[in-house]
Amino acid sequence: MRENQLSEKIHHLTEVDGRSLFEIRWSSDSDALVQPLIDSGADVLRAEGTAGVWEFRLQFRDRVRVATFRESCLDSNIQMQLNALYNPVVPVNHTDSDLTDEQYDIIETAYRQGYWEIPQQITLDELAESIGISTDTASKRLRHGLTSLMDASFQPE
Repeated sequence: MRENQLSEKIHHLTEVDGRSLFEIRWSSDSDALVQPLIDSGADVLRAEGTAGVWEFRLQFRDRVRVATFRESCLDSNIQMQLNALYNPVVPVNHTDSDLTDEQYDIIETAYRQGYWEIPQQITLDELAESIGISTDTASKRLRHGLTSLMDASFQPE
């Protein structure tokens, strides 16, 4: 690995099973790339790239931090594409209904970002954008998810 204009120093720490661990001291020129990671509190699980294109696997504490990361990238004119979004935690009450993970995620995200507040803190378009789906898909997930919740809530016991 060669040092470049984004890094001041790269130090090879160890290698095990063909995998290497490096310590990188970033230069101030890398702020546009590194600052969104710092601002959002992202954990970098994997990073592969070339001088022009990078692919990251990132972990965020919540969807709000994903949105923060995305906004920071846009503000820094960093082009990004979200390829997949995964929620590895199954909520406790989630199993009481027939909600899909995607339906649960959009309902929870809508709640946490103020979609249900009066006045609304986020529009449906903004909600869809924050989780990387179309407005039409967001609308359908919300409707189907709420229908599932209502079905579970109003079923005779």
